[in-house]
Amino acid sequence: MGIIFEIKEGAFDGLTSPFEELTRPIEIAENPFEELTSLFEILESPFEELTRPLCRLE
Repeated sequence: MGIIFEIKEGAFDGLTSPFEELTRPIEIAENPFEELTSLFEILESPFEELTRPLCRLE
């Protein structure tokens, strides 16, 4: 049993590559992981969100 994808006519019109929409966000970011690393930069510690609930219980 396979998966069938329906590609609508004109879905890729204007794109240089069918994957352009997928790769564009990576090209815009200086670092492909910029969005992920910025989340850790905002926190004082990468584990701050995990440890905070335990600190409140103490």
